[in-house]
Amino acid sequence: MKRGFVFEQSLCVNCKACSAACSLENSFTVKVRNVLTYNHELSVSVPLTNLSIACNHCEIPVCMTGCPASAYRFDPLSDAVILDETKCIGCKYCTWNCPFDAPKYDPDKRVIGKCHFCYSRLEEGFEPACTSGCPTGALSFTDVVEFNQQEAPDWFPGYELSPALRFIGSSNTIPLRIVPASLFRNEMKQEPVGKKNGISEWSLILFSFFL
Repeated sequence: MKRGFVFEQSLCVNCKACSAACSLENSFTVKVRNVLTYNHELSVSVPLTNLSIACNHCEIPVCMTGCPASAYRFDPLSDAVILDETKCIGCKYCTWNCPFDAPKYDPDKRVIGKCHFCYSRLEEGFEPACTSGCPTGALSFTDVVEFNQQEAPDWFPGYELSPALRFIGSSNTIPLRIVPASLFRNEMKQEPVGKKNGISEWSLILFSFFL
């Protein structure tokens, strides 16, 4: 058991409150938490799938193992993979290694910005800012079991790294298909004004104007 994020897809409304709360709490100048929208067929007739994602603090952190400056460390108290900005040299190796695109390069600071579980809040007994700021409960923070690939969407990358993330909901089922309105255009066409069953109605229109 380790702590991590739980995401319930059906509750996410893409409000991006989690991303805003993260940036405000940590004064990040780059967005380290993002809400992605996925639609495999790029079709308007298929509902969109939202995913709030940041660093998943993997059991096998390739960001840490690929860092030449040893700027990453694992915090056993919070189960977080934490970046030390004072050691970061801005080489971007971690951004290339991470399949979740979690480390974000800050061109102004020339260092990496990354989720760290708001570990200072955890020490005070509070949840990370992103989960506290989620108005629908789609994103939460709790003890999670080992990552279950069967719960994750088919397109979710990096599951072999054992990310500290759990999905709730039928992520792998085929999305509900909504019949496009274009299929009903013929039925929805209205008859021209002044015609009804082939009989002229102009006398009724003229009568209405002269009332």
